[in-house]
Amino acid sequence: MIKPIRIIESGVEIELHTGIFGVYVLGGWDVVVENFTFSLTNMKTGKVINPKITQWRVQSYEYGEKAKKIMTLDIPERGKYSIEFKNQDSLKVWKSSLPLINRLFTQPIEKQWIQICII
Repeated sequence: MIKPIRIIESGVEIELHTGIFGVYVLGGWDVVVENFTFSLTNMKTGKVINPKITQWRVQSYEYGEKAKKIMTLDIPERGKYSIEFKNQDSLKVWKSSLPLINRLFTQPIEKQWIQICII
């Protein structure tokens, strides 16, 4: 498990082993993904890996915070990867777990505080 990464921190290097991973957004269970995505580039081979949007948005607690699974990653080879975020403004996270009703009264978490974790 790698430490959480803020979605404004493109270029961060992470080390991953082979396998299928879940990508969770931290901070709330009311999440809108829209066009948000990221890519991982293997630092040694240059191969680019893109996550897949998940249909099953599992809720859990990760690192002591509400977390929602938004994507999956299939990593074919162990190595160091550089992460590049795209369309960060379209990822919205609300602290409350009451969708729609809460959106009328509160603002989503500011993008500089939104984090993802890869598990």
